Amino acid sequence: RAFEALAASGEFRAVMDFATQEVTNHAFDSSVSAGPERLTAAGCAGVPQIVAPGFIDLVDLPGWQTCPVALAGRDHHAHNRLISSVSLNARERRDVVAIIADKLLQARGPTAFILPLRGIHEWDRPGGPLRDSAAIEAVNDACRQLLIPPVELLEIDAHINDVLFVD
Repeated sequence: RAFEALAASGEFRAVMDFATQEVTNHAFDSSVSAGPERLTAAGCAGVPQIVAPGFIDLVDLPGWQTCPVALAGRDHHAHNRLISSVSLNARERRDVVAIIADKLLQARGPTAFILPLRGIHEWDRPGGPLRDSAAIEAVNDACRQLLIPPVELLEIDAHINDVLFVD
């Protein structure tokens, strides 16, 4: 929320936003949410932005609370004693991409979306505990379909944590 407030008040000349999981958290009613305005202020202010889908396939939940019934029984990662992240299925991931696309298409400034084709967090690397190749491809396909001009879509044949993506 602080990030969005700073962007709205013109404090940034450009934004690089590579950890957008709060959009997912809000969509799935997580209490770990930055609210409905997440990923909107820079665009509304016309601030140039580069966005990546970091962690959009996970819902963060307080680690000490019982998992909501709708997300129970899914693969998850206990990040620390405070946060546990639950994995979304392919349909849910496409739904999150649609929310992100809607937000970015309303931007009044230059907007680029960098899509790492091989995964979007450390635990979805090949052999990783949350790897779901079909769901990763669902995200990639949804981005190609929904992130249309004026949003510039840049595909990188790498994982989000690879040096190639960072470069």
